[in-house]
Amino acid sequence: MPTPLVMEDGRLRVFFCSRDRHNRSHTLWVDLENGAAWKIIDVADEPVLSPSQPGLFDAEGIMPSSIIEFGGRLLMYTIGWTVRRDVPYHNAIGVCESFDGGMTWQRVSKGPVHAQGMLEPYFCGTSEVVLSDDGRSLEMYYMSATEWRDVNGKLEPRYHIRKSTSADGILWSQDNPVVVDYLDNEEGGIARATLLSKRGSSRWMWYCYRGIDGYRNHQASAYKIGVSHKGDDGIWQRLAGQRVFSEPAREDAFDSMMECYPINHHCDGKDWLFYNGNGFGQTGIGFAERAS
Repeated sequence: MPTPLVMEDGRLRVFFCSRDRHNRSHTLWVDLENGAAWKIIDVADEPVLSPSQPGLFDAEGIMPSSIIEFGGRLLMYTIGWTVRRDVPYHNAIGVCESFDGGMTWQRVSKGPVHAQGMLEPYFCGTSEVVLSDDGRSLEMYYMSATEWRDVNGKLEPRYHIRKSTSADGILWSQDNPVVVDYLDNEEGGIARATLLSKRGSSRWMWYCYRGIDGYRNHQASAYKIGVSHKGDDGIWQRLAGQRVFSEPAREDAFDSMMECYPINHHCDGKDWLFYNGNGFGQTGIGFAERAS
């Protein structure tokens, strides 16, 4: 799940996650030249964030999702993983802080900032955190699960996108509206919303969506990148069927079957979309330039 941050020396640090032999996710980074060539400069030789202690919300994995500077603090919102007996896994949203410009990160607390509760009965996952229109508060566009469905004897989660607000980046509203909902009962998930700008006034949003059955191995159901537009009434409308890429991927391309977890990055007057390829990113991270 690529999560970019422009460092003090101008290089682009893209945080991502990788799994260890126990299938637990760790957060690492790759440094790129911040420009269209995206030349690799350096790669982390060890994780900057690793799974926490048994019993905590991120004991089985921690993934980056969104980075923002707010109130003099540099914050990274993460996805914590645990395993359960009744369902395959559980997610919650945590937050970390950096005091050295993104070189190192520390958890703000042992617990999550968005998690299962009375108004969030299942789990929360990916998040995009942006400034409000007046810059005095934050908005979070996050993945919110609505059920676990039995699909051919296997429990599969369904989730869509909700919006939360916060005055300090730590305490978040709980009774949150749905901003991107399912198209039909066969849609399985909508995840990793990303806005065109880091402001709540942005009118364009991208995300990935998938079917409920066969999405791991079949192109028809696998994640694809979709787009929504916010009207004058403030309501997000899904542009169903709208092609995000001008051309389809080649059969031998890293994203021939799956496009997932997009995030927008602005550089040199242009907007770029970083995203994961096949196998939820096993084949790598790609980028695309937004057409003018």
